[in-house]
Amino acid sequence: MGRWGWLGLVAVMGTPGAIAQGLHLTYPPPQHRTDAERIFFIGTSPAAVQLNGQPIRQSTAGHFAPSRPLQPGMNRFVLRSGNQEITVTVERTVERPPQTLTDLRRPFPERAVAVQPGELVCFGVQAVPGAQVQVQGGDVVLPLSPVARPQLPSNAAVLVGTPQPQPGQPGEYGVCRPFTQPQRLTEWTYRAQLGNQSAQVVAPGSLEILDPAVVTVATVTVPEAIARTGPSTNASRLTPLPQGTQGRVTGRNGDWWRWEYGGWVEAKNLRIGRSPLPPRSVVRGVTTQAVGSWTEVRIPLTVPLPVTVQERPGAVELTVHHATAETDTMKIAASPILRLVQWEQTTPDRLTYRLELGSDRLWGYKMRYEGTTLVLALRHPPQGPVTVLLDPGHGGPEDLGARGPTGYPEKDVTLALAQKVRDALRQEGAIVVMTREGDEDLWPQQRAARIAEAEPTVALSLHYNALPDHGDAENTQGVGMFWYHRQSHGLAQVLHDRLTQELNRPSYGMFWGNLALARPTVAPAVLLELGFMIHPEEFAWIVSPAAQQQLARAIARITLDWIRQ
Repeated sequence: MGRWGWLGLVAVMGTPGAIAQGLHLTYPPPQHRTDAERIFFIGTSPAAVQLNGQPIRQSTAGHFAPSRPLQPGMNRFVLRSGNQEITVTVERTVERPPQTLTDLRRPFPERAVAVQPGELVCFGVQAVPGAQVQVQGGDVVLPLSPVARPQLPSNAAVLVGTPQPQPGQPGEYGVCRPFTQPQRLTEWTYRAQLGNQSAQVVAPGSLEILDPAVVTVATVTVPEAIARTGPSTNASRLTPLPQGTQGRVTGRNGDWWRWEYGGWVEAKNLRIGRSPLPPRSVVRGVTTQAVGSWTEVRIPLTVPLPVTVQERPGAVELTVHHATAETDTMKIAASPILRLVQWEQTTPDRLTYRLELGSDRLWGYKMRYEGTTLVLALRHPPQGPVTVLLDPGHGGPEDLGARGPTGYPEKDVTLALAQKVRDALRQEGAIVVMTREGDEDLWPQQRAARIAEAEPTVALSLHYNALPDHGDAENTQGVGMFWYHRQSHGLAQVLHDRLTQELNRPSYGMFWGNLALARPTVAPAVLLELGFMIHPEEFAWIVSPAAQQQLARAIARITLDWIRQ
């Protein structure tokens, strides 16, 4: 599924089922660093293999995938098979609390931060446990207290079943307080004292308390700006903001601006300026119209405002922030997808439209501003030939994807499968669009753009799986489906259920996933993880031409059944 940066000791690219001559190790590389508590070894040998003197389990084809625990620091492993030997050194990195008084880490603010008057500002630093810590900025002096809070693992922990919080480490210090007066403080000094010794560090960022009388407005300058729940790419995505959208900004954190409605957007996607008034609009007449295979809902505004789209059972909810209804009349045209439009002023500053569908199934939507008119287009149910976009995962010399025990790369098997699915779909009269026909390196954003351009009936991104280092490669296999929008869930579920049942394959599970190839809204889009390249027995099934043909026919048949249902 991911990019594997090391190509292995022997690369067997042309013959997927072949075993490398002698002992071969695909993963990990000879020198490897990880913060995982264990590591797996993916490889193959025609003869028995020992890992640090202990025999390991191998498939009938000679493939293996054992896991071993890691101690903090350097771990040395030796694989032996016959007279061959491979040595691997794995360094497990563990973040420890500061051990000396001068080791003061992550002082807030690390970047330029701006907040509203009265907003709570939380200062923090990591220091040696047991120290007395304070922070000073101008005339403000604040003592910090030890903070004990659990730590959450990364999102990848869900993939291996370990999302539970972990105990926090000592050495965290913090304090929160509001500031009522507009001001800018550029130097915050943290001082730690233990006994008769002391140390200090100056935070690299600054803190500004904004003047509420000054209206600062952001305007989206790119076709679509990603809005998030916080000032980081780790924060979850909100509804993207169309080009031209305007909103008052109420805070800043480094290169991120916080909009009044709550979303955070990177500065590179915005134009920032002053305005005598914050962006606001009333809404009066609303209309709908059929345009080709779409029904457009048109909402005239006086300024392009931030919006949120939520899919509901049998409906789409469109919220326009900072808008007030003065609506007495709406013209609703006959439509094969849209049954009814209703509105509700959910708060004085939030206007929500409920677009009720003719059935529970949504076939895609897209949104734009035409000047200051918001246009949300809903796709009609398919009529005539079906178009399926197939995206063979990975590709090119730099993006091999996951690799099996022999070194065979995911990019080759996804392309082989996609070609078989393409042929099976065409035999049933479907039109097929491929994101790549050969060994091409396409970024996820390029593939997603191809979906938006092609506007297929459905889009399928074909992949095979791997695990993060702390996964159990030897015992994890099966078919998994990733979906993002509710309109894609039904297709993902039926593909998962029927593939596992009809092909007698194990289930890895159903996942809501924030993945580029599952996020397009123009059509139901599913990312299929069809098995684990790193599982010794499942790899043999993955690379079998007969199994690929059976899988391809099943994917084509199930997809068309769902569309024509």
